[in-house]
Amino acid sequence: MQFTPTQTSNPPPPRLIRFGVFEADLSAGELRKGGSKIRLQEQPFQILAMLLERPGQIVTRDELRSKLWPGDTFVDFEHGVNSGVARLREALGDSADNPRYIETLPRRGYRLIVSVDGVPQAPTPTASVNGGDPSLDSRPAPQVDATNSPLPVRAGAGGAQFTWRRSLALTVVAAVLLSIGGYFYLRPAHALTETDSVVLADFTNSTPDPVFDNTLRQALAVKLVDSPFLNIVPDERMRDTLRFMGRSADERLTTVTTREVCQRLSSKAMLAGSITQLDDHYSILLEATNCATGDSLARAGAEAVGKAGVLKALDTTAADIRRKLGESLSSIQKNDVPIEQATTTSLEGLKAFSLGQAARNRGMEPQSIPYFQNAIELDPNFAMAYAVLGQVYANMGENAFSVEYTQKAFDRRERASERENFYISSHYYENVTRDLDRTTQIYELWRSTFPRDVVPAINLGELYLSLGQLDKAVAELTDARRLDPDNDFAYGNLLFAYVDLNRLDEAKSTFDQARARGLDGPDLHLCRYIIAFDEGDAATMKQQVAWASDKPADHDMRTLEAATSAYVGRLRAAEELFRQAEDSAQRHGRKETAAEEQALAALVEAEFVRPGEARQLAKASLNAVKSIQVHTVAALALALSGEASAAEAIATDLGQRFPSDTLLNAVDLPTIRAAAELSRGNAGEALRLLQATQAFDLSKGDSGRMPIRIFPSCSRPAPNTPACTSSLRIGGS
Repeated sequence: MQFTPTQTSNPPPPRLIRFGVFEADLSAGELRKGGSKIRLQEQPFQILAMLLERPGQIVTRDELRSKLWPGDTFVDFEHGVNSGVARLREALGDSADNPRYIETLPRRGYRLIVSVDGVPQAPTPTASVNGGDPSLDSRPAPQVDATNSPLPVRAGAGGAQFTWRRSLALTVVAAVLLSIGGYFYLRPAHALTETDSVVLADFTNSTPDPVFDNTLRQALAVKLVDSPFLNIVPDERMRDTLRFMGRSADERLTTVTTREVCQRLSSKAMLAGSITQLDDHYSILLEATNCATGDSLARAGAEAVGKAGVLKALDTTAADIRRKLGESLSSIQKNDVPIEQATTTSLEGLKAFSLGQAARNRGMEPQSIPYFQNAIELDPNFAMAYAVLGQVYANMGENAFSVEYTQKAFDRRERASERENFYISSHYYENVTRDLDRTTQIYELWRSTFPRDVVPAINLGELYLSLGQLDKAVAELTDARRLDPDNDFAYGNLLFAYVDLNRLDEAKSTFDQARARGLDGPDLHLCRYIIAFDEGDAATMKQQVAWASDKPADHDMRTLEAATSAYVGRLRAAEELFRQAEDSAQRHGRKETAAEEQALAALVEAEFVRPGEARQLAKASLNAVKSIQVHTVAALALALSGEASAAEAIATDLGQRFPSDTLLNAVDLPTIRAAAELSRGNAGEALRLLQATQAFDLSKGDSGRMPIRIFPSCSRPAPNTPACTSSLRIGGS
């Protein structure tokens, strides 16, 4: 037998409701506008029906959850409600910020704020079947025809009890069925695998605050790069694909554009995010989409009270989306450093940091400094900002500043993620203790742990360059260029490696490739000048000099001009060019570099057997700054100009101050002491001292006819050994 409701004389409530320009047919489950049907999924329509039944009243979030997901069905209720309301608003053309139909009451629920026509009036039951407040259940208990009942029915409370039990049984069955279907639909067992790649779209910022522009995507990338499961496509590959599409490499990555990029790269999924604001509440939403079909793979969301809580909300959302895409809980817990610790608690600081990194990747080191300084001002504990700023100064030859900022980063490394710890530690050993063996070990471990990261590849290549291991350098730097075809450091270091190997055609080709990609950093032009000098191409040399004339790289180019002038015997021209280089460095606030220009000029004077001028310039540079680069070059100039004891005293002091410095102790100090013995006429002792330097074959390659005699421990005028002009080093990333 079937249970059938008792017929009553009351007419059914109206099922067609008009509001604004819309009408909703509750029986057919349709929404229409001007007679045309508007596509609306079932759950958003159910939300609309609940609001229409109670216009002007608050429909709580708990009521929506109970209606849409009865029972424990493993559904993400919070996100489901947010998503359903968002889709409903989209169908109505409504806005959460300026609502015409649906008003949000934070942490409470929603309210229909437009008048309606034909509202169904449901009778209020005398008792709630849930045993609570009758207002929470507006539907009357169904009436049962006792004559059709297969079970005995008692009057009064017994009848209500029977109705409640049957209702509960049906609810449980429905909940189980929905639970099974919902579990497999909403939480696929294998949404992604470790071989599937994912592209990141820019965040849609619906708030009036521009601080979220680019910042949240950068923070999300930091969060996801630590995941060993997700294969995030590097930004450089995204930019490269945009070029193939005939678009600007800096084009905004909207969902439409990102999906096309995703398809071109044969990636599996696209991950897009959005942020919205209502009063002081912010809502973060992430959605992963199958690039080929457009189907949603997973969604996750979180809310934050106040701007300071946005990064934490993004942190929670990122962990949730990783779980839903298939990463194991143990992997997430192991590799789950909160974003505000991995980067910074300051959104403004993170944005400044992002702008600084963008400038660096384009070869604009001096221009990036204010951004990193601003990031540090906004967050004095921003470890990565200190570390990158330290490397900027190292690349510019300002080693005192480099040591200061790198040390501060090292002191704050406990706030960093695993990848950032690799960065901070490797740069500490490279720029502070200058222990290249330890530095190389960290870079190699970093390289194996994060094989898609371009930074260890670039910096390993730069280290191999400084050690004279040129074949290894070319291999690493070629791979770095593959990982990031738009990185100025990869091209600059690779250019020098080819020059050292006397592979000038490949060097010129590399320069042309960099320029074709829009790269125009000073290191490229400095190296192109050297190639032109090797080939006797005076016209190209003049072109590079003209390029640098109004830029911060002007003093570096003048140093090269001075060295080449000295090499061909034009001493007066060299002296003037060194003075111009010193003045240019001073104008750009590079005090240490200016002193180094004096030390290099002293070395030239010593090579031309002008001991008085050499000693004067060397002592002036020593008095200007206390720098390992300056003191090393000045000591060599003093040794060659007859001041053997003074040179040896400087060498002893340097050895005591920098006992872990690999190249200083293995190459530069023996060279200074050998020059001192040579000035005393002890050629045999000089040769014995120089034998210790043979472990580092820095004479590999033939950079043409460059001034080897002027820079005795160099095979080119711009290597990474302190006896050379460090202001010209390409440096690391």
